[in-house]
Amino acid sequence: MNNFIINGKVHIKYRKYHIFCNKIIYDKNNNKFYGYGKVRVKFNNIKLVSNYFEYCNNNNVPQLKFLGNILLKKNKIKLTAKKINFFVKSKRLQATKNVVFILDKLKLITNKFEYNFLSKKLTYNNQGTIFYKNYIIHSDKGYLFPEKGKIELKNRIKFFDKNQKKYIIQTNILNFFPKKEIISCKPYSLVEKNNNNFFHSKNAFLNIKNKIFLFNDINLRYKNIYLKCKYLFFNKRKNNGFFKKIILNNSKKDYFLYGNNGMFNFNYKNINIFINKKPKIIIKKIKNYIIIINSKYLKTVLNNNNFSIKSTNNKIRIPSKNIVGTCSLLKYQSKENHAQLFNNIIIKKDNDKQIIGDNININLYNKGIKNLIIKNIFFIKKIGNQEFDQIKSNFMIGTFNKNILKKILLDGNVNGIIFIPSFGKEQEKIFNRFSAKKIFLDIENDKIKKIDSFEKINYDFLSFDKNLPKDSIFLPKFNWIDKIK
Repeated sequence: MNNFIINGKVHIKYRKYHIFCNKIIYDKNNNKFYGYGKVRVKFNNIKLVSNYFEYCNNNNVPQLKFLGNILLKKNKIKLTAKKINFFVKSKRLQATKNVVFILDKLKLITNKFEYNFLSKKLTYNNQGTIFYKNYIIHSDKGYLFPEKGKIELKNRIKFFDKNQKKYIIQTNILNFFPKKEIISCKPYSLVEKNNNNFFHSKNAFLNIKNKIFLFNDINLRYKNIYLKCKYLFFNKRKNNGFFKKIILNNSKKDYFLYGNNGMFNFNYKNINIFINKKPKIIIKKIKNYIIIINSKYLKTVLNNNNFSIKSTNNKIRIPSKNIVGTCSLLKYQSKENHAQLFNNIIIKKDNDKQIIGDNININLYNKGIKNLIIKNIFFIKKIGNQEFDQIKSNFMIGTFNKNILKKILLDGNVNGIIFIPSFGKEQEKIFNRFSAKKIFLDIENDKIKKIDSFEKINYDFLSFDKNLPKDSIFLPKFNWIDKIK
């Protein structure tokens, strides 16, 4: 007789396993047990219920197999599956088909996973979905360490919040600490559904509970704003943070912002960025003009494609026009197409022309300069070592056409010294010293074509001599600067 059958309330003890069932068949030839009907197992703190079990020992590898609607419980762990194998010697458990693993508020759904009782590690390799509070995480592979409170996920990971379904985190490596609600992953991508917004970084640390986030090597697009950054720290509760090595521009690419260190904050309307180390901005709002501004401190406010700038201790360059300048304070509004320069203004062009003023207002229109207004202007053009054309006035208004200066109005206390061109080396040098209340100038090819005034202009033509008193050949507060540093 090769098979033995036992009916009734059967109890089998195998090592530390206590197995209860309604019927057992023992196959003596193959050294197998088959159990049927309300199978129950007790092992240490584990309790298991199934419809069928089987014991076998193939190649000295003893196994306990359970089939049916299986329910396993251990402390706070709950596991359901269609099939479970216990590998007795290696102390491993393998669950397959419709596997659901529950630990406190964490739930895992997969088709196959393995639990090692020695390393206390749970592994799945054939895709799985983790549910924790409002979070849903899908990945190809996963490692759960229940006692350490740690989850390691790999390959094609998608992470999203049920309350914020339009945002999805995508990555290939993710470590999740559920109780602390901390995530670290690389690379990191945050994608907004049905939108072109995205956020990519090489590494990310997310403290979801405290709403603190740290990223490095970032590429971001939000609405019409593009950003690259080496490091970024963000406090969601305060809606602020800091960054290192930033590059920022908009979809029109009419400005580029650079900086080493800075801070930011935002609200539902604007993003405010403060750069306090080596800020630099390149503006391309004016046709054929590229304006480069280096500052000591810069603040910019972003709102879709509009932005404003406020910067201090500025050096301004327009390479295509060979213009360089400085000012203590600069303000720019892209929406109003308006720029302002304040205090200690010095502008040089072609190394032989210089403007000094208290403040300058520049109005733009259709990618061009409409007009500019300068308060307390002092214009100087170098003719020779001691020969300088000079014009001073309380106000100057310059009008442009296609970015070319066409007309100038000088208003209030107009004073000037203009050298008359000589036509030979032996010809005596003469200069015109004049004054008026208001003067109109027509400009052509950067030269004065016509001078008009509705009031009297006082002229005084003098012969130039190096021995003349300085106040004869220089207007008050004359200051020629050879080079802007």
